[in-house]
Amino acid sequence: MIIKKFASFLLKKRIIFAIIFVFIFVRLSLNVIYSQVPEEKSNINSTYYNLVRESAPLCKTPKRISYDALLEQGNRYIKFHHEYKPLAPKPNSTEPGVVQPVKHKYFFAMNLYNNQEIIPHLLQELLRVFEYLGPQNIYFSLYENGSGDSSKYILSMFKVTLDKLGIRNIVSVDREQKPKSVHRIEYLAKLRNKALEPLETESLNGRKYDKIVFMNDVVFCRNDILELLYQSEHQQSDMTCPLDFDTGGPDGREILFRDTWVARDLGGESFHKGLNDM
Repeated sequence: MIIKKFASFLLKKRIIFAIIFVFIFVRLSLNVIYSQVPEEKSNINSTYYNLVRESAPLCKTPKRISYDALLEQGNRYIKFHHEYKPLAPKPNSTEPGVVQPVKHKYFFAMNLYNNQEIIPHLLQELLRVFEYLGPQNIYFSLYENGSGDSSKYILSMFKVTLDKLGIRNIVSVDREQKPKSVHRIEYLAKLRNKALEPLETESLNGRKYDKIVFMNDVVFCRNDILELLYQSEHQQSDMTCPLDFDTGGPDGREILFRDTWVARDLGGESFHKGLNDM
């Protein structure tokens, strides 16, 4: 009985801590003002423009910083920046001249469930992605359902941040839980379609998106998403999927490919856990 009470006490402490963390995160985000006003005209209040510059803690480790430096060599992602203005030769001249940037539009969809521990990380890096691509170029759709932790409260506060930033969004939190009679994959497909539903309304209103980015509870850093966009453009692919990794092995420090159940290579063969077998 004492153990149960102690466990319940710890759970309540974790929930309270998560709520306080996100409240502070939202307050700090909305109070940071950068002096640089974007060159590109936007209907977004400049007070809330380019708010998130700081990486999440897991994205600031020495090895991650070195990896990001490698990725960013040669301005790899610069064409996706909302202020990027490429140069093109002027008519009847070899001298370069400024042309209008390509204004890509991005639809981000996400499903979450009982993720209070990692939501602060996900949201911080997600805002860094939005800052880079341009808040005016983003639509964010999130569908959460059935969570028994503080996910709903955290996400509701995140919507306040999105609204202040001028990012078009819909954040749906639902009490619905998976019925026992429904197959897991069928149910997951339904949840993902819920997150994608706003695309229909957007299409009816004449809005089109160049890229659809679908996400869940896998931890990422900003450049991971930019790399997906880069590979999508570079390979001219209809669909670009990342590889999710986990740790394991005898000492728990071996890096392993995670989702072997559904992943297939170009030849239709399944992936193996070990990196050397991929």
